[in-house]
Formats: sequence, C-alpha cells, structure tokens
Amino acid sequence: MARRKTPTTAKAAKAAALREPSRRGRSHLQPVGEAPKGTHEFDLAAAVKRMDLGFLQCRDFGHSWRPFTARWMPSDNCYESQLQCQRCKTVRTRFLSRRGEQLSGGYDYAEGYLVKGMGRLTGTDRDSIRLASIQAVLQHDAAEEA
Repeated sequence: MARRKTPTTAKAAKAAALREPSRRGRSHLQPVGEAPKGTHEFDLAAAVKRMDLGFLQCRDFGHSWRPFTARWMPSDNCYESQLQCQRCKTVRTRFLSRRGEQLSGGYDYAEGYLVKGMGRLTGTDRDSIRLASIQAVLQHDAAEEA
C-alpha cells in the first residue's frame, strides 16, 4: 500500500495563512469544546428555536455542496477549491496537490450557523435538531395549505 505524503509544516502553515483573509461571513461565535455528557452550558431547545431553517436542515441532512471557486496557486504548487452550501452558504475550502490529494482544508461558516456554547452535538442533541427540522417543514406545509 502506498503511503500518502503529508504536507510539510511550512506548506501547511502557508495554506492556513492563505485561508485567513477569505473568512466570508465567518461568525464571531466560535464553537466551545464538548461539554460533559448530560450537561450543556446553553439551552439547546432555545438555540434550536432561534436557528434558521437552512441551518437546521444542514445540521439534519448535511450540507448541500456546490462548486464555488477554484484556482491554481503556483507559489504553493497546489489548487484551492471552494464549495458553497446552497442552503446555509457555508464555504468549504480545500487545498489539493497536483494529483488531487487533499493537503488541508477548512470551513467558513455562515453568520449565525455556529452557536456559542453548543460545541459538538451529542446523539440526543442531533435528535432535537432532526425533530425541529421536520416540525419546521410541517409548519411550513400547514401555512401553505391555509
């Protein structure tokens, strides 16, 4: 089995630095580390009620990625590829080698996507997200029928 080459520290640092200026819509709210199971520093139900429907659906179904931008970066000898979610507008950036190997990557989340204190979601948290997502669709359908 062939070993994958990992980028050098300098190359990875340069790729990370290249991502910094393109923080399109990056929320000032950054995720906090995972809280111990069964305890949260926030009220999940209240956070879910305030969440945009597109954000709920992306957290429920996963993002709906579409090509956004791409460019060859000769100084780094790699490609920068950006995908954008059609629902929530989050941008996923990937740095790829000439052969298509992913060197590094990251996400620029849409304003409001990250919720302060939420951190990583537990299985129960994801259940709440799925339930809120389906209830929002039901409410929307009921409003259209009225």
